[in-house]
Amino acid sequence: EEEEEINSPPPQKKFCAPIKWEEEEANSINPMPFIGDSGLKFTIENSEPIDFFNFFFKSDFLLEMLDATNRYGKELQSLEDGSFGVWKPMAMPELQTFLGLVYHTGTIRMNNLSDYWSLQKLFDFKIFRTSMPFSRFVRILTALRFNISAVLCDDHEHKADSVEPLMTYFNNVMEAICYPGRELVVDNCLVVTNNTIVPKENFNTAFWKPEMFLHSLSEPNGLVHKVVISDSLSSSTIVKTLMEGKMGRGHSLFLDSCYSSVPIVSELIMNRTYCTGILDRKHVPEECKKRAERGSTILRFSEPGVCLLQWSGREQVFAISSEFKSYAENHVEAGDTKRRPTMIREYRKTVREIERKEFSASYKPLESKNLSWYRSLGLHILQLMMKNSYLLFNNNVRKMNFHDFRVAVIESLLLKTQKAELIPPNLPLVADDSLHVPKKFPKREGQRSLRKRCKVCLREGKRTDSYYHCPQCPNHPALCLDRCFAEFHSTLKLKVEKDQ
Repeated sequence: EEEEEINSPPPQKKFCAPIKWEEEEANSINPMPFIGDSGLKFTIENSEPIDFFNFFFKSDFLLEMLDATNRYGKELQSLEDGSFGVWKPMAMPELQTFLGLVYHTGTIRMNNLSDYWSLQKLFDFKIFRTSMPFSRFVRILTALRFNISAVLCDDHEHKADSVEPLMTYFNNVMEAICYPGRELVVDNCLVVTNNTIVPKENFNTAFWKPEMFLHSLSEPNGLVHKVVISDSLSSSTIVKTLMEGKMGRGHSLFLDSCYSSVPIVSELIMNRTYCTGILDRKHVPEECKKRAERGSTILRFSEPGVCLLQWSGREQVFAISSEFKSYAENHVEAGDTKRRPTMIREYRKTVREIERKEFSASYKPLESKNLSWYRSLGLHILQLMMKNSYLLFNNNVRKMNFHDFRVAVIESLLLKTQKAELIPPNLPLVADDSLHVPKKFPKREGQRSLRKRCKVCLREGKRTDSYYHCPQCPNHPALCLDRCFAEFHSTLKLKVEKDQ
């Protein structure tokens, strides 16, 4: 019974008493050991990158995404203007192919989405053309929904209810997979706008209007354990929501300046959780705002064991901590001896470590493609899933760089069902190895050149008239030159080889 009482976190306590600051610490609290069981919660059976990726992309999640996207696609098809076209129901292999292509757009960065399917020699990415037609990819992207509750929401409606199921799924998966280590970080608040997601420090209210804020709880190595979304920056509520189920275990929490405040640090220490953070000047108590001389360090203490630091280095820095309470000390960094308080040193070391681990930002899929807030936020969560699966693989199996891990996962998504060789983008060969060359329809006497409807565009629900056809194919089908000619013959070759 005593062991159960020690391992289970006590009920949360609230700090309501007025805070008085003293120049010396009256009562120091006893050290709080970390009692969390960090690491994976199960034994690893398969140890390939795609196996760790599948921790997050379980069958029930993919089935719900598939069902929601198909439902929303049917609704878009029924629009009066008919701009969406005909929606063909999507199957599970096609959804996996779509996800692989989405992730691959983060590997290969292009300004225009259509360039991935371009036939120009400067681009010529065969994997995109042979995996899925461009029009089909755009149509799936337009109809993309991650859960059933989002089907009834318009792209421009900022309803947290439509994205909360996706957040809840991510949080539940992380809770079932592993428990974090002692140090935790609440940093890198993201601002969600109409068509982009940007870090709070880079957010300019002159150009964008904030709609929602995305907050995350992570380890210093970059592994994100929990995400929440809010309509406002209520720091106390956000921190307590992120730390739910983790208080009382001796964690050491590091907070960004937009989350740090005296009440939240006092409340966390009463719930057996250390906390360290940088304070904005507006959160500094009035009696502590007096400017100090350059190079000086001033410490003030409160009753619950909280230390407020004022350090005058190149600029005035206010920090607060319930764990570190020393004056400026000499520390060796990169061969140089620097004098700074331990509180500042530990905070910067932890936060800079997580900033160095933000390698996933350079692989953001479909960046700058003017997506709606819902798709941008959903793709951001998918990117977190990819990053977390990589970090879990690196920590528990073997070391691999992020690029190679992504490529291995994308290959598993795109190539596991694609057995045929890639077809050249121009002048394709079909099953009989004959060369098929496009030819213009003959001119009628006294009239313009003949045009007929493109076979591939017709199959996709579009009307496009083409001047060109393939004289080597039966019935001489009309085909567009830019994409449809190569796609028609690659499909024909796959079909013939399958029949053989």
